[in-house]
Amino acid sequence: MGVRADVFFGRQRVDRVHCRGRVDNRRMDTGWNMSENHHLVRGHALASFTAYGIPKGQPRARAFARNGKVRMYDPATAEGWKGCIALAVQDHLPVEPHEGPLLLTLVFLFPRPKAHFRANGLMRDDAPLWHDKKPDIDNAAKAVMDALTAVGFWRDDKQVASVSMLKRYNMAAERAGCAITVASLEPLEGFNGAGSGGEQKGKLK
Repeated sequence: MGVRADVFFGRQRVDRVHCRGRVDNRRMDTGWNMSENHHLVRGHALASFTAYGIPKGQPRARAFARNGKVRMYDPATAEGWKGCIALAVQDHLPVEPHEGPLLLTLVFLFPRPKAHFRANGLMRDDAPLWHDKKPDIDNAAKAVMDALTAVGFWRDDKQVASVSMLKRYNMAAERAGCAITVASLEPLEGFNGAGSGGEQKGKLK
């Protein structure tokens, strides 16, 4: 049975079902705001699955000098977590990498530390829900996107045009990991690059 998550884009609520082992091909609607206009973003789900493990952030590139030249490298501390993602997406890999703009939804679940529990093993009443520790959420998302690029799920993570993500601690029956949903994005309804009346050019502020 899928786990329902409500995701908010602007003023519009989106109901998502994260399910493991199958693809939900229902249309996904999100609200999107630019200036004073409220446009509707639509897409079709391509894959929805869960990678189990402790989420890691993509290490920041570090520099070293060799023969007088500065080179960049990525520490490999996230490789084990990326392997978990690669394993989880295997049943959802396309014959050819997905093309075009994509919507990505990520729900990171982290294991709770011992301080969240009483001596009898029950969770404390003041135990937090939201995870505000390392890794940074943008680095965690980058690790997921790099993993999906490496296995050929899409051509390049630059195709991700819309992202919704959150990170929290797991509840009693939940395992640590990340619920991942990817959808293709369709053209915006009623948006032609101009103002709401179609007479003035739209400007991003």
